[in-house]
Amino acid sequence: MSSLKLRSLKSLVWSLAENVGVAVLSLASFIVLARLLGPAEFGIVALANVLVICFNLLISSTLADGIIQRASLGGKDLDTAFWGTLGLGILLALACLFGADLAAEALGEPGLAQVLPWLALVPLCGALGAVPIALQRRNLRFRGPALCSLAGRVCGAILAVAMAWQGYGIWSLVAQQVVGAAITNLGAAATARWRPRARLSWPVLRQLWGFGVHVSGSQIVSAAAEQAVVLLIGTAFGSTLLGHFTVAWRMVQLVKALVVGTVYHVAFSAFARMQHDRPAATRAFLEATQLSCLIGFPLGLGMAAVAAPAILTLFGERWADSIDLFAILALEMVPAFYVLFVSSCYRALGRPGWALALALAHFALAIAGTLAVTALGLEAVAMVWVAKSVIVLPVTLALTQRLLGTSLPALAMPALGPLLASTAMALGVRFLLPWLAELSPALQLVIAVAAGVAIYAIVAPLVAGRSVRAVFQMLRSLRQGVVAKPAE
Repeated sequence: MSSLKLRSLKSLVWSLAENVGVAVLSLASFIVLARLLGPAEFGIVALANVLVICFNLLISSTLADGIIQRASLGGKDLDTAFWGTLGLGILLALACLFGADLAAEALGEPGLAQVLPWLALVPLCGALGAVPIALQRRNLRFRGPALCSLAGRVCGAILAVAMAWQGYGIWSLVAQQVVGAAITNLGAAATARWRPRARLSWPVLRQLWGFGVHVSGSQIVSAAAEQAVVLLIGTAFGSTLLGHFTVAWRMVQLVKALVVGTVYHVAFSAFARMQHDRPAATRAFLEATQLSCLIGFPLGLGMAAVAAPAILTLFGERWADSIDLFAILALEMVPAFYVLFVSSCYRALGRPGWALALALAHFALAIAGTLAVTALGLEAVAMVWVAKSVIVLPVTLALTQRLLGTSLPALAMPALGPLLASTAMALGVRFLLPWLAELSPALQLVIAVAAGVAIYAIVAPLVAGRSVRAVFQMLRSLRQGVVAKPAE
């Protein structure tokens, strides 16, 4: 196995450890907080995050991702990226602070005026850690950022649960975000093997901006599509139904983010190192897509199949209105995992504008579709979110074919076997659940998950044997590499 591939796999292990830990902590704290707080509190924070999430994406991607993609890197590049990011973070924090009353009035939610000034600390903390984290990821050093992220999540979750238990209500959710961001980013900045110097180059800033504006633009547009849908739901259906939607949405996003967060930065760094070797990049892309389909397809279809016992077990009967929403939104994971590596590939190979164009297409379809079906109910809005990913898929495949110089059958091949195996699994679980109706939701969930895993384990080698063998080969190579030389 090549040195780059082995280092990428080791980085993937640390990234996976980080994201598994984050997902477990987020899910556990979310379940506890959902039992201590009501839908209204979650709805207000969801509205506040419309701004905060977009600001965070600007901070983490505009200049920092340019550091990862550059073929050669000097100290002046890093210093410029750091001070430029810090200046941007200060501006966004001030906008969050002084725009709180305006946002509360515009959205008709007085609670925003209270929470937004405190959430202004989140992008400010992110600005201090963005470049040190990017530098470590460029060098495929994922251990430090992973440990800092886990420490931030642990401290934020513990504080949030303790505050909610003591009756602090919505402030427990605010404290969770602020403390988590502070520990994650300040820890990464303190442990990085680099310190900024007091210098800034305008030519370098323009170069980094020229690349980063497409990267951050596409991510902000994608996040804006999500948050715009949240705004439309909150306006049309009220904060309580928005809370139900948020529970279903968060469940899907936690699982999706576990995989996406694990692979994106590793893939971006690895593809950037292959930007001048297109055949190698093509092989790496197809192998990675093969793996993402094998893992992501059963997750999406399986979650849709067990939506009822999952929601009832984790959140209780008062969240039953989230069941159908959860089942529908989980289906979006199938097209999402099929194109999981597209954005990182486009950006690493010098086509960040393509990712931005696709994000704009998703945004337009999401907003137009939501406005068109709002009168039909919240389930129809969830269906629109899934449908827009399928509609954009042919364009995505055509652009990928052009960039990599491969054929459409070659791009489709990694998805066929996992899709057949995952469909068989989901149908088997759906057939089984009515026979378990007399059991408790928790027991239904355990039996259904076990049955789904067994079905997939039997069917996948039959219809996707090549993908399964490739995964086991990858694991063996990684084990041998780790034994030969421990990861940093």
